[in-house]
Amino acid sequence: MVTLNANSVLKVADNMADRPVREVWLEGEAYFDIAKRKGAKFIVHTAEAQIEVLGTEFNVNTRRDETHIVLEEGKVQLSTDNQSMVVMKPGDMATVSPKSRQIQLKRVQPDLYDAWKASYIVLDGKSLPEIINSLEDTFGVTIKLEDAQLVDKKLTGKLSTEVAEDCIDNLSIILDADVKKVGDTYVFD
Repeated sequence: MVTLNANSVLKVADNMADRPVREVWLEGEAYFDIAKRKGAKFIVHTAEAQIEVLGTEFNVNTRRDETHIVLEEGKVQLSTDNQSMVVMKPGDMATVSPKSRQIQLKRVQPDLYDAWKASYIVLDGKSLPEIINSLEDTFGVTIKLEDAQLVDKKLTGKLSTEVAEDCIDNLSIILDADVKKVGDTYVFD
């Protein structure tokens, strides 16, 4: 089962169920819950990496010119053009940049990275620019900060992303800032 995030595209090979290697190509973000099938590999291709899955649950984000894989359960083998296979364990986050194609692993809390499935983002420990990047990716809009003091703010808690207008309004209340919409751009001042 695949849950696709907003503004994302998943391409699937023809007759995938009949193939010994099940392959998909992802642009954007998706959560995968892949059942084991004896003798059949499942591979997720991104611009930076190939993710070989062995019956598992994981999140893949290919936005902002990097691929991020967060493993919630099971086992994933990850490789790039420049680096041999790396085996991920539950709680690992792998980051692959397009320039180096090197895999960097770190330990994370997986539920902080797949909260989008329940239509919210976790703000804990994130700077306002990071939050804005996430909202721009989710809603396909541009958000600008006119007040330079807002850039340094860090927020905690959760922010609902179910409805774009409500989310932006809630963020303006949290920031105690005015927001205006000009086309597809929201301007906070």
